[in-house]
Amino acid sequence: TTADGRTIAVDRRRNPAPATTAPTVPHRWLVQDSVAYVRIAGFDPSLYADSAVAAIRGRYMSAAAIVVDVRGNGGGNTPMGLMRLLAAGRHAQGLRLVESKLRRDFGQVGGRLESLGDADGYRGSAIVLADRGCGSACEDFVAPFATASWARVIGDTTYGSTGQPVFETLPTGMRFAVAARRYTLADGRPFEDVGIPPHEVVPVTLEDVRAGRDPMLARALAWAREQVGAGRLR
Repeated sequence: TTADGRTIAVDRRRNPAPATTAPTVPHRWLVQDSVAYVRIAGFDPSLYADSAVAAIRGRYMSAAAIVVDVRGNGGGNTPMGLMRLLAAGRHAQGLRLVESKLRRDFGQVGGRLESLGDADGYRGSAIVLADRGCGSACEDFVAPFATASWARVIGDTTYGSTGQPVFETLPTGMRFAVAARRYTLADGRPFEDVGIPPHEVVPVTLEDVRAGRDPMLARALAWAREQVGAGRLR
């Protein structure tokens, strides 16, 4: 029953069918044949990351830089395939396990990543757009780029979550999650309850929103052009 007296029925038996086809992931050239853009709104289901990999392999492997926009991405499944593609065998570490708080075996998803990359992966520069809405598996994705010299994270500090939760279901049917692991970035910096800071903080004002401007994306494009002009990117 809502505050205004309306009664709304919720039928819990009618769950939406899981996605079986690859969802649409917006992508385009920002600068033709030089700087590409891929927008990933979530990592659940993992088909979103699979679609991003297909788009990059299909059109943007020759780009000098790829802007990967994960603003507002609440997580899902850690996109290891996408991370390996963008790292392309270059030295990149993800999250470092500090200690386990619960004595259970949760696997090593999101654990220390000594070497990301496919031998035939993308060799250009990765520019990641992140903000406060990026959490959980989205932060797993951002972490390697936050400590990599060949990448750039632009925007705002991320949510500060992850922890590989344990899910428990009560006899009543209610379900809850408890963070079961504590992680830091590869260089030892904490980010749980803190967030992953970008290399460049770019504020967005109310005037920007009203005018339809995207200063974070504009800064990413400007940084890519600066690197190309300086000969750091092809």
